[in-house]
Amino acid sequence: TQVAKGDCSAVPYTVGVIDFVAFIDADLDGSRAGSQCVRGAQCDFLLSGYSIPNGTTLATPPGSGVDFRCSSTSGTVFTGYREFVQKNPGVSPPVYWRSPLDQTSNTNIDFGTAFGIGAQKVCLCYGGIACNQPSMFTLDAGVIRVRSVLEGQVFACYMGEN
Repeated sequence: TQVAKGDCSAVPYTVGVIDFVAFIDADLDGSRAGSQCVRGAQCDFLLSGYSIPNGTTLATPPGSGVDFRCSSTSGTVFTGYREFVQKNPGVSPPVYWRSPLDQTSNTNIDFGTAFGIGAQKVCLCYGGIACNQPSMFTLDAGVIRVRSVLEGQVFACYMGEN
């Protein structure tokens, strides 16, 4: 059906709803450098994609591994979410586009200090402050790997500091 001047009020049916969401270039196995952290050190997770909105929130569900499905978090609680990384969920800072022609964005999510060792799934929620329940984290953002210190790496520890 052709509609004059974009007026769709005369069309006798509803076409539907289009929901535009961000595209996340997920690191599915945690092999990228931006998905790896060292135990006891600052842990930043690189979130890559395009149209990533401000307030995007990430979480690593407790006990989740590489094969974990983020849509299955409805039965979990936030208790224990900080066993792997210090700040969990981690909230993204404002995202800025590289240019109008290249709307990709890369932003680091600050997870604080990495506590665990191994790999855990990173689940995503676009709800900003509404991301207050594990059931909101239904989208896969990749895998974060935390490893021990490699030979030759030196970390200074000071008494009374984390």
